[in-house]
Amino acid sequence: MITIPGIASIRALEIITEIGEIDRFYSSDKLCSYAGLVPSMKQSGNTIRIGRFVKQSSKNLKHALLVLAGQS
Repeated sequence: MITIPGIASIRALEIITEIGEIDRFYSSDKLCSYAGLVPSMKQSGNTIRIGRFVKQSSKNLKHALLVLAGQS
C-alpha cells in the first residue's frame, strides 16, 4: 500500500486497520459505502436528488482517504 503516491506507513496502517478483513466486503461498492465515499440519494416519485457524502460511515477511514484526495 505504501507504493501508492501520498501514502506513508502511518496512513497505510490506519487504512488497513480501519478496513480490517477485506473479504468481509462483497464488492468494491460495499467498501466505498462503508468508507462513506458515496453520495447520499433521496428519491420522491420521479425526482432523484444526489447529495453530500453519507454520514453513516467509518469516520477514521473516511478522513484518511479524504486527506489523501486533498494531497493530489
